[in-house]
Amino acid sequence: MATMEMNQKLDLIFKKFETAKKVVLKAGKNVKEKVLIQVDLKDNDISDLVTNCDVECQTMIIEEIKKEYSDDSWLSEENVKDIHSSNLWILDPIDGTTNFVMMKKNYAISLAYY
Repeated sequence: MATMEMNQKLDLIFKKFETAKKVVLKAGKNVKEKVLIQVDLKDNDISDLVTNCDVECQTMIIEEIKKEYSDDSWLSEENVKDIHSSNLWILDPIDGTTNFVMMKKNYAISLAYY
């Protein structure tokens, strides 16, 4: 019985991984195609930037994953803290925002499931 439960949990985690991969690739394509980038400061801190792309990417990823896993919780760098279950997604929509703004290559979408 324990093996069956473990297999079911692993199947669910694999499905979530596949969903996340699909959504992150789609979001990444959208980010790379952005022409207009608006930059703001978080809490008036010049070293902590946020762009319209961060917010749009975050919104898209959360909405897409919630379609399949609506009961899961979220913690995101851009002010999303919705922790109501032990199934937690953690998101940094554009990890390396400064590099992104400077049009360098070292940035990524960071998404984890815990």
